[in-house]
Amino acid sequence: MVGIRMVLLTVLIGALASRTFGTPLVVHHILRPIRTDCSVPEAGSKPFFYGTNNLACIYLTHIGLHRKKRSLQLPVHSFVHSFIYYDGWFAEFGTKDTTLRRHSPKNAHCGPKIMHPPAGFSKLPFDCIRRCASKYHLVFGQYNLLNNNCHYFSNRMMEVLCHEVTCPLWCL
Repeated sequence: MVGIRMVLLTVLIGALASRTFGTPLVVHHILRPIRTDCSVPEAGSKPFFYGTNNLACIYLTHIGLHRKKRSLQLPVHSFVHSFIYYDGWFAEFGTKDTTLRRHSPKNAHCGPKIMHPPAGFSKLPFDCIRRCASKYHLVFGQYNLLNNNCHYFSNRMMEVLCHEVTCPLWCL
């Protein structure tokens, strides 16, 4: 509640300052309440996790044989594929589109690594994340190895899960 008050106060001060100093007030986003800290669970919240898959393992073993169309992609920062795990679902972004699935590939050698402790806690329903994931490429563009890859997707989904109180307008 304190975080929401701070955001509202900041906007109010900005509006007053713009009128006082003659600077036009330009608002690009609709004012919405946000959560400032998602690291502590609240009543009714669920954990969300950041996870990775080793791309070398996936593409250089028999598991990658069914993924020939998604030929070896080399992330700039690390040779891993990142995803979000929330409410029993894996959400990931790749060269074609976003994918939501209940189960990860069942292979002890190339299985996903879900980082613990949780990246945060959220009260958003999974349907909101499903909508965000399905519209991600329409809002942020198609996959690009350098500036719109799985890591950007994971970070944006974690921002939604962490800070949003209601489903963002771009997801509806």
